[in-house]
Parts: sequence; structure tokens; C-alpha cells
Amino acid sequence: EVEGGQGGSVEPPAREDLRWRATAVELGAWREWFTQQLSLSTKATSDRGLYVSLRKDGRVRGSGMGQPPWAALAAQLPPEEGIWTGLLDGMDGRV
Repeated sequence: EVEGGQGGSVEPPAREDLRWRATAVELGAWREWFTQQLSLSTKATSDRGLYVSLRKDGRVRGSGMGQPPWAALAAQLPPEEGIWTGLLDGMDGRV
């Protein structure tokens, strides 16, 4: 089990979910980064939350306040099957 938010734990992802779910490591560093991001914005508040969206290659594709725009993020994912598979890896989404 991995440490989760609010002192809980999160079960590791099943094998078929590995490409869709990540578990944060170095939680203290992530908390520090989010606290820093909150301090840089005049609109951001800790009760609204922040999100960071990553490309398939691990680069940051975007971030914002509140819940992620799941529908928009899903629509921008590159194909997982077909002739374009692999060609567009790392090019998913807009930056």
C-alpha cells in the first residue's frame, strides 16, 4: 500500500490500470510544490485544490485550480491503437 491523502492509503494499481494511474512518490516534495504554487497566485486557494496534468512522456502539459477538465484531457489523448500508435507519444494534449 502507498500513502494517500488525509493519512489514508491507496492500493497499488492493477496491471491493466498501470498506464492510466500513477502513484505519487516524494509526497513531501509534492506538497511543498503545491504550497509554493498557491503562494504564487492571487486567485488560488487550498480549499479549491490544484491539479497538474502530465503528458505520456512525463512532461507537464498543464495545471489549474479545482478539478481537472477530464473531458478535454481525454479528448486530447493520442490513439492507443492503429497506424498512429507510438508516432504521437509525447505529443498528447496542448501545452
